[in-house]
Amino acid sequence: MLRRAGGNIGVNLAAGALNAQANQIALISTSRADITSQQNVHAVAQLTGSATAELGAGAMTNMSGNVGVNIAAGVSNAQFNGLVVH
Repeated sequence: MLRRAGGNIGVNLAAGALNAQANQIALISTSRADITSQQNVHAVAQLTGSATAELGAGAMTNMSGNVGVNIAAGVSNAQFNGLVVH
């Protein structure tokens, strides 16, 4: 359960095959910063049927802070959440 959670929260939820997900945070003291992410999937996949990914109703009720959520279903989905704090 994520209800009433607080702070820096990363949630990755996937169904299927070859899904790539990332959550990154950089805490810095310089005036400039970049976050770079590269996700590569080099494969062949065949998905028969269906894939479903979901969060239940109210799963994120009363959350606070930096919240990054990735939800993917299927084949070869790439998702990224990045945050720079300075």
